[in-house]
Amino acid sequence: VSIELTSRMLATLLDFPYEDRRKLVHWTELAGASAAATGGDVDMDEMYKGAAEMAKSFSALWHDKAARLKAGEKPGYDLITLMQMSEDTKDLINRPMEFLGNLILLVVGGNDTTRNSMSGGVYALNLFPDQFDRLKADHSLIPKFVHENIRWQTPLAYMRRIAKKDTVLGGQFIRKGDKVVMWYASANRDERTFENPDDFIIDRHNARHHLSFGIGVHRCMGSRVAELQLRILWEELLARFDDIEVLAEPTRVQSNFVRGYSSMMVRLTPAGEYLLGRARMLLAEWDETGAELARLPRPAGAHGARRLRPAGRGDGLSRRGDARACHRPACRRSRPPAGDRPAGPCRPSSGRSRASPSPG
Repeated sequence: VSIELTSRMLATLLDFPYEDRRKLVHWTELAGASAAATGGDVDMDEMYKGAAEMAKSFSALWHDKAARLKAGEKPGYDLITLMQMSEDTKDLINRPMEFLGNLILLVVGGNDTTRNSMSGGVYALNLFPDQFDRLKADHSLIPKFVHENIRWQTPLAYMRRIAKKDTVLGGQFIRKGDKVVMWYASANRDERTFENPDDFIIDRHNARHHLSFGIGVHRCMGSRVAELQLRILWEELLARFDDIEVLAEPTRVQSNFVRGYSSMMVRLTPAGEYLLGRARMLLAEWDETGAELARLPRPAGAHGARRLRPAGRGDGLSRRGDARACHRPACRRSRPPAGDRPAGPCRPSSGRSRASPSPG
């Protein structure tokens, strides 16, 4: 589910052919499948083939959009068009490696991270059911929950940077040109910043201080889109389902870079299903009670057993307070004064006992 949601959004943002959106997922998985990240075997031929296919597809999309803009078509608001309209990136297609590098960042950043945060939120709420109960009871907590979701999951464990000058950080000397790894997963569980950092607390007061999006000039450009997707997702999930139960431990991807899941089976309980089931049970009990009443012997009487109808309808029975009156001329039981009788003649009794009167 999370894969499909993020691939649809990414195809929309890039104006990529919607029917080919699963290619974006495939390319994302190839980009994160290096041996350095997974510790496993990698089919390099498949990786190079995927990179070439991605470059070819986006180059064709770029040239197609450029030709339409040149022909006078009104520009859209997709990311490819925006890059073509920017002074800094309008000639990006002429810098192949930079072109491909930027697209990989957009595709991986807009796909892998958000989808694993979606799955991670479901998993966290099942690990901390009291927090799930709070969220179900108060949907206004969703925005704060989204920040805690991203902090707790930290979909990318780290990023590497190159020091631009000599510096000292935490007592460690770092020389200009050194490669430095920033462990987001560690920063987001730093007990000096987050109290009880391993717990999932949906209204944590400083959850938005997480570093999952990076910081400074390298801050994730799609951070607001990711938060928007997660917020809308949970608004819809809580409106449509009473419960989302994780049935077994999820299967995690083998990676030291992506903190994600390859599968997680859940059971969804549609909203109102409990109440609907209860109503059906009560209706079944009502039907059984009605059937038992129908089998009871009927009382004998001059007119037999009759169903009570509103005053002045059909069979001549009317309710006056707690007393019933028959308006038939042949009957003298609780007969009202003539002025109180309904208009029109009352049909005489046939003398036969009927279970229910004929229509009036």
